[in-house]
Amino acid sequence: MQAVSDNEEKLDKLRRENENVTEKLNELQMQDSDQQQNCAVEMGRSANPEIHQLHIKIQAAQKLYEKTTEMHKKVELTNTNVRDWLNRVIKKVDQQFGETIG
Repeated sequence: MQAVSDNEEKLDKLRRENENVTEKLNELQMQDSDQQQNCAVEMGRSANPEIHQLHIKIQAAQKLYEKTTEMHKKVELTNTNVRDWLNRVIKKVDQQFGETIG
């Protein structure tokens, strides 16, 4: 449960970071429409190094977000499997001792 909570916090942090970086990139691109056209023409390489660095940071944040999301899915699946297994064990113990413990 702690791992799920930690991963959810990481996801939220990455989302906020990604939003902030995306906003900064959009502001810089709107400041100079010529540089925005050069960026598209030069396949992502802008005459403004700050825009290029923000673009790289966005890509890295997106990759990290995807990796963390995948890890979160695996943790949730494992958590579900353990809970299901535990419920089966509780039922077996209940049947053997004739008591309800779960």
